[in-house]
Amino acid sequence: NISSKSSNLPLATNDEKIIAREVVSLYRAQKVVSADVRGIGIQMNKLERVGHVSGFSSSTTHGVGHQSILNFAVPK
Repeated sequence: NISSKSSNLPLATNDEKIIAREVVSLYRAQKVVSADVRGIGIQMNKLERVGHVSGFSSSTTHGVGHQSILNFAVPK
């Protein structure tokens, strides 16, 4: 059987720990026997240049490829 699952991250990242955590989370949600898994493929899209996130320079981001959700917060 072939199964496909997807996940959307809230912001751009090049952090392998975040990507790995998301892959493991999707894998666990499948509740399959590990011996039955022959392979896992990962596809990424909407890639951005390192140091730029949605038109922001790296000076407004928190780490390369990361933008804080606080940049979108609007004071009441």
